[in-house]
Amino acid sequence: MSESIQGEHLDRTWVGAQAAGERVTGGEYERVRFERGAFTGTRFDDCRFERVVFAHCELTTASFANCTLRDVTFLSCRMMGINWTTVRPLTLSMRFEQCRLDNSVFAGMKLKKLAAIECGLVGVDFTGCDLSGARFPQSDLTAAIVRQATLLETDLTGTRGCAIDLRTCKLGATRIDLGTAAQLLVDLGLVCPDLDPYFSQD
Repeated sequence: MSESIQGEHLDRTWVGAQAAGERVTGGEYERVRFERGAFTGTRFDDCRFERVVFAHCELTTASFANCTLRDVTFLSCRMMGINWTTVRPLTLSMRFEQCRLDNSVFAGMKLKKLAAIECGLVGVDFTGCDLSGARFPQSDLTAAIVRQATLLETDLTGTRGCAIDLRTCKLGATRIDLGTAAQLLVDLGLVCPDLDPYFSQD
């Protein structure tokens, strides 16, 4: 039987933790590393994660209601369909690398300087987010919802499928590729023949 992750834990590595479908309440995790953990549908309620790493974990449809997530890194995790809007907003500091976050919800959150590196963000909802200084190198943003968002100094170069609602987003020193720029012009009803080579090919 897998050891319970309930309680307070400091300076330890957990390999193969099993908590799928369970409720974890009031847990305290500082300088903890979870490797290859099974957390599908796990309900983390009122927990504190500080300087924590999740590596190669399954977190699809997990929840983090009223949790503190400070300096938390997710590496090569599957974590689709998560509603991140329930975390404590003033403590949020996360980083994602090579993760699948498809169909997750971040609507209305302050995600300044967020890093999502080589991630799958298909269908993710960023409505109303503050993404100032965020970067998404080599990430797939196909069908992601980016509207009414703040994109000051946001770096979207190297992304795929990125579609920004220019009519509602706040821009400033926002970085995009020529291909993305060409598609955004089309979305506005504009045509620039010089940019035709940058359109996606069927």
